[in-house]
Amino acid sequence: MNKAQPYLEAIRQRYPELPLDTAEKIGAGQNNDVWLINGRLIFRFPKYESAIRDMEREVAFLLYAADHVSLEIPRPVFIHTCPSLKELPFIGYNKIEGEPLEADLLQAEASNDSQEEHVPNEAFLRHIAGQLDDFLQELHGLDPKDLACAQREPGYDGYREWSDMYERIQSRLYPCMKQGARAWTDRHFSAFLGCKANFEITPSLIHGDFGTSNILYEPVSKRVSGILDFGSAGMGDPAVDYAALLASYGESFFRLVLVKNPKAREMLSRIIFYKGTFALQEALFGVENEDPEALKSGLETLEALE
Repeated sequence: MNKAQPYLEAIRQRYPELPLDTAEKIGAGQNNDVWLINGRLIFRFPKYESAIRDMEREVAFLLYAADHVSLEIPRPVFIHTCPSLKELPFIGYNKIEGEPLEADLLQAEASNDSQEEHVPNEAFLRHIAGQLDDFLQELHGLDPKDLACAQREPGYDGYREWSDMYERIQSRLYPCMKQGARAWTDRHFSAFLGCKANFEITPSLIHGDFGTSNILYEPVSKRVSGILDFGSAGMGDPAVDYAALLASYGESFFRLVLVKNPKAREMLSRIIFYKGTFALQEALFGVENEDPEALKSGLETLEALE
């Protein structure tokens, strides 16, 4: 059986007027199967029940945010929401041109632009850092009261969110972890949860997964062309998004972000904490969703942190 057939049929049932000429599977992230339809449309199908709820929030978020940020983000055109995975819920939108800005690609582009061999072009890196920081400042500055889905969401409680995360890690992930990794995790969370100032913040609308796979780069224009995957977007600590930049591109690049936005320095201790949780979150996702690759990848990264 053609693997694309069930997905095409789900689209055809809801949008019979849409020609379905070609279908190419272009990825399977942690939460979605992704198909390129007709070479120009991206359709994402949630893989888990929880991802359905995330998708519904994401649609509302995207429809609101698209007109308020300088970088292109998906604008949902085709929407099928339902409570059951069996009905293959989806969102579809026009493809944003570009390729994921992986760390190796960023450094390669910086080196290609440099006048000196083995010396990255700092002006190019500053430009990219500026684009990303501008986007985050725009996103974090949006008024959540104007977002329809925010009215149905509970208020952000950072202490509750991260203490719950810590408890889930202890109960579900610790049996898979080495003693050294458990001890490191205890120190990491205890110091953060024990500091009241970490939770006396003004929450913002955040992306929530601002890593390399969701940042698109256009090599001809040498600029960031768009931002993808707002499935984790919502109210939260803006330091989470800056932590993703630090984890993705390293300290030297992040220093350029701090030069562009000195106020981000005020979040630095929280940024460092969140950066230290990413491998734990990946491994925890693997345990909770029976994804052995995510579990293995997260645990391997943790070993390097001990």
